[in-house]
Amino acid sequence: MGLKLLSEKTNGHLTNFFSTEDAGISHYEGDPIDIGSAAINRVSTQVGGYTFIALDNPANDTGTINEATIYSDTNLVGAVLIIFERNTTNTFTPRSFAVLGAVTAGGDTFSGLSLAVETGDFVALYWDTGALDVVDTGGAGCYYKSGDQSEAGIQTYVNTGTSARDISVYATGIT
Repeated sequence: MGLKLLSEKTNGHLTNFFSTEDAGISHYEGDPIDIGSAAINRVSTQVGGYTFIALDNPANDTGTINEATIYSDTNLVGAVLIIFERNTTNTFTPRSFAVLGAVTAGGDTFSGLSLAVETGDFVALYWDTGALDVVDTGGAGCYYKSGDQSEAGIQTYVNTGTSARDISVYATGIT
C-alpha cells in the first residue's frame, strides 16, 4: 500500500492530499504558503552582522513555514531566519524565528522548521559572518538593522537606499 499525492485546484487555491491507493484514505495537507525571493546565485553579495528584511513577495497566507532555502556566496555563520510583521513603513516586529547556525555556500535548504507566519509578513535573515547573495535590481527593497533582531520586539529599521534590492532567501509552508 503506497501513498499517492493528489492535487486539486479550487477557487484559485492548490490543495494537496495524500491518498493510499488501496484504501482510498486521504489526508488534507493544507494550502501552500511562500515568502521571499528565489534563493539563487545573484550578482552581488552582502556581508553579515545585520538583520535584513526582504520586502519582495510577502507571505501569501497565514500558517506555518516549514522549509527555507538560502543562497550564499560563502559559508554563513550564526544564521537566524526571522519572520517579521510590518507595523509602519520602517518599523517591524519579529513574529517567529529559527536559529539555523551554519549555512553552506551555494543553495542550502533547511526543513523541519515551524515558524508562525501571517498574510503580509516578510522574511528576514541575520548572520554573523559570510556573504549572502543579493541584487540591487528587480526586487522590492530591503530594510536592515545592525545585530540579531530576532527577539528585539518592535524596532525601527533603515532602508538600504536601493529601492530594488533583493536577497536570496525563500521559505515555504502550509496553512
